[in-house]
Amino acid sequence: MNKKSLLSLIILLLLQLTLQAASPLGTAFTYQGRLTDNGSLANGNYDLRFSLYDAVIAGGQIGPDLTNAPVAASNACSR
Repeated sequence: MNKKSLLSLIILLLLQLTLQAASPLGTAFTYQGRLTDNGSLANGNYDLRFSLYDAVIAGGQIGPDLTNAPVAASNACSR
């Protein structure tokens, strides 16, 4: 393989990686944790509210709160 072909291949691979990185993300996410209500595992329907912040400590909120329709919870503990 000559230098020109090798350079073209490297540029093509870098372009492919750049295009993959620019793909839009989906809206789904996974949560692991425990939902409690007054110290007990949650049972019943709960309105969940999500907020996004730009830092873990003293961060500013990005965008509005998002609220889901009531979500059913039964002994809400994820392992």
